[in-house]
Amino acid sequence: MKIGFITTLSTSGGYLGEDARDGFLLAMAEEGGSSLGGVPVKLLVEDDGLMPAKGKEIADKMVLQDKATLFTGIIYSNVDLAVVPGLAGRRRNVCEPQRRPLAARWEGL
Repeated sequence: MKIGFITTLSTSGGYLGEDARDGFLLAMAEEGGSSLGGVPVKLLVEDDGLMPAKGKEIADKMVLQDKATLFTGIIYSNVDLAVVPGLAGRRRNVCEPQRRPLAARWEGL
């Protein structure tokens, strides 16, 4: 399984993305470094730079080129609102490390 991990690693808010990424890598390390729950995993980590358009561009690339099927790591709601609707429209699963922004929950995403 390929997991797209789109998060903020740069800018002043990058420390949150670093913690999320490092925690995910730690969970994988607990299982030998290349699997989760016995399922082989390839983790694709990209920095959205806290920019919604960049996050969407990364997600598109991960879906079309890398063939990622599960996404996580998005920290900030501005990136979330730009990325998640496109992933949902492509029937990709998204597991978010925080609550969905209110606007998105009202729209049923």
